Amino acid sequence: MRIHQDNKNLWDSSAQHWSVQENTFIPLYEKVLEQINLNPKHSIIDIGCGTGIFLMLASRFGCEITGIDLSQSAVDSAKERLPKGTFINGNMETIEFANNTFDFVFGNNSFQYADDLHKTFLKVYRILKNMGSLLISVWGKPDECDSFSYFKVFNKFSNQPDNYTVPFNLSKEGEIESSVSNAGFKFGRKLTVTCQRYYPDTQTALTGILSSGPAKKAINYSSYDKVKQAVLISIEKFKKKDGSINMYNNFILAEGIKI
Repeated sequence: MRIHQDNKNLWDSSAQHWSVQENTFIPLYEKVLEQINLNPKHSIIDIGCGTGIFLMLASRFGCEITGIDLSQSAVDSAKERLPKGTFINGNMETIEFANNTFDFVFGNNSFQYADDLHKTFLKVYRILKNMGSLLISVWGKPDECDSFSYFKVFNKFSNQPDNYTVPFNLSKEGEIESSVSNAGFKFGRKLTVTCQRYYPDTQTALTGILSSGPAKKAINYSSYDKVKQAVLISIEKFKKKDGSINMYNNFILAEGIKI
């Protein structure tokens, strides 16, 4: 999450509901974990860990886990979820760990919020062990993501351009490759994964969708009711007969290797 205080407040104010939204990322998190062979000897860190759901899944492999997030309330939730883990309230641009600390660094839909991505990746490079991996997941192209329907709402209300604004700013062709390579990493694998985002009902969908920083920003520019009504319209086409909301989104999974 971002370094500026206003963005910190955006995420802090909604962290109590963020776990609803974070749960919809579980299919993606499982895909990330399928790409590697974690074991109890590994030490990992999740940058922008939110309420710790990804690390909860990773903890099944017995590895040493650490998480960092700008939202104190999210960190508190992560600590409750994983009492044996290490969780830090802080921003990604100034993470302070000893050199060569981690076998894997994860950034699940978090690095697109960095104020200085190059500085962040340099920090990541330093704290990774030699031949360690940086694993990144970000949204795919906007036209490949059903969820872009409500991000367009946020963009409109907060006076941002469509398409490749946050959080799709790392989705452009070649953007991740160049950012990772410019920080000294060898670019490794890259794949596109299609994941279902499921909400059992409209109210759950609204709770999750309106809990994010971009949603709160839009609300601050306008009002809760206006943004809520626009989001309801944007997701109506994804409603099934049983009342559930089902969206399909492409995500990019990419790897940088410290050499």
